Amino acid sequence: MSRFRNYGFWLSTAAFAMMLLKAFGMDIGNAEYNEWVNSILGLLVMLGIINNPTTKNKGYLDD
Repeated sequence: MSRFRNYGFWLSTAAFAMMLLKAFGMDIGNAEYNEWVNSILGLLVMLGIINNPTTKNKGYLDD
């Protein structure tokens, strides 16, 4: 379950989702891409999914 609280995991997942959409023909420009990623990550932060203030590790390291 700690993987779901990892910032790197969510950034990688968002990047993969956008790459997958482009592969299937949806033309997403940089402005739209940034808007989608910021919206998704903002929602996850708001829900407390990627908030772990007690962690010692930063980035892709899991506790």
